[in-house]
Amino acid sequence: LLLIGALSACAGGAPSPEADPTPAPSELPAGQTPDPQAPQVEIFGGSQRLVIDQFRIDFSEMRNIYALVGFYPDQWDKMERVPFTEINEFQIRGIVEDGTFDRIFKDREDFRLNKQEIFKVYVRLNNGDAFDYYAIIPRIRGFKDGQRWEQPMSGNPLAVDRIVIRTNP
Repeated sequence: LLLIGALSACAGGAPSPEADPTPAPSELPAGQTPDPQAPQVEIFGGSQRLVIDQFRIDFSEMRNIYALVGFYPDQWDKMERVPFTEINEFQIRGIVEDGTFDRIFKDREDFRLNKQEIFKVYVRLNNGDAFDYYAIIPRIRGFKDGQRWEQPMSGNPLAVDRIVIRTNP
């Protein structure tokens, strides 16, 4: 429950866990537009390149998160979020190290944190600033070629190297 509360505070009004995902652009009812918070992204990894519309991150208790949720290095006491609207790209540099995970998990025993879903990432903002960050990324979702698409990220099975956010409001 603490994770739900922390994510709710970070989500900025994200829909409830029961909420259905936003339909693909081709499936939207007449007069509606895609969620402006959900960008189009390019996902790079190995030799693959995927273009995903309506990109979001899902947690087991919360869906449709339009931000990286996690921790700045050496600021383990406060969970923060970095909205996709501010991000140009982020590079996944690997799964969190044991010592760092222990610092994040300390005093958060009620959280359902999975070490395999916490990644060290390098974030580059639209304004040119860049920084290291520890992001919790259980599952990524969106639409590929008009079809629902999702990928569990535990252990980063796709070997996602970089996600470039192509469109922002």
